[in-house]
Amino acid sequence: MQLKINLENGLKRINDAKNSKQFGSANQMINKLIKVLNGVSEKDSYLDKKIEQLNLIKDEIKSYLSQHNDQELATMKAKDDEKKNDLDVLFQDKKKW
Repeated sequence: MQLKINLENGLKRINDAKNSKQFGSANQMINKLIKVLNGVSEKDSYLDKKIEQLNLIKDEIKSYLSQHNDQELATMKAKDDEKKNDLDVLFQDKKKW
């Protein structure tokens, strides 16, 4: 019974972290809950359903993070290219008037 209560509280905290876009924290909590549930010797259908739910949330977070990281890398690359162009203009050969 205590395990089920802790599991529900953990799921609530995971959803709260996910809603506030703290995906790293949510991922850590998911991994911790999955580890605890895998250590349980006698699983019932409720625990099996919760493990599946945790795995779905984990996949959702991974897909969001991979998309977000790709966008962030593209933005950083564009900024680096812009800085490089600014430096090229700044240190180009000077024209005499």
